[in-house]
Amino acid sequence: MSILIEAFEELQKHGFTKSQVDFSKNWLSKSPRYYSMMKATGKEPSVDVLARLACKLKQRKDLYDGPYVHNMPQITNWLNPLTQKVWTEFYQQSLNL
Repeated sequence: MSILIEAFEELQKHGFTKSQVDFSKNWLSKSPRYYSMMKATGKEPSVDVLARLACKLKQRKDLYDGPYVHNMPQITNWLNPLTQKVWTEFYQQSLNL
């Protein structure tokens, strides 16, 4: 669960999500209350949720690394490690199935 909290806080801090509802819908591709329910219950996210989040983070990272955005290191400096953490959590949970 801590990876979702970290991802939400980082994305919110940098202006990529406005609320828990926005995070649930646009970053996790889940229902509007998914993230708040996960926080309240303390459950671990599914590998499906982690895969969606990791892919969306990588997509955003690739966008800012691309030639059309003039390489924005201030964004990729925090986005790269976050993306790696989510992928690592995804792999660990996938191996434990």
